[in-house]
Amino acid sequence: MAYDPSLQREGNVAFKITHPDNGWATNSKSYKFGPFGDRKTLDVSAFKKADRTLEIRCAFQHFFHTFLGPMPDAPDGLVSVLLTWSDKQITLHVNGKAVSSTPFGPSKH
Repeated sequence: MAYDPSLQREGNVAFKITHPDNGWATNSKSYKFGPFGDRKTLDVSAFKKADRTLEIRCAFQHFFHTFLGPMPDAPDGLVSVLLTWSDKQITLHVNGKAVSSTPFGPSKH
């Protein structure tokens, strides 16, 4: 994909992940959630892995990053996810807490 400098403005995307399986957040099964975003300039997917790792993959036209961390508590069977970005960094918030940030710019891949 071509580098598009217009994507470096500030922005955010928020979504909740849940599953009809009541024990999805604590069991040893894997789940895929998404896609989220507009699918043209932003594509986000979430995965809960069998080892209880939460993986959030985000792809802009010029930037790709995977956030990994322990599966958070899922009150009421929901996990709230917020990605915020500016021209300097992208930050992942889970259940209202900033949990990880990374510099935001063109990928070197």
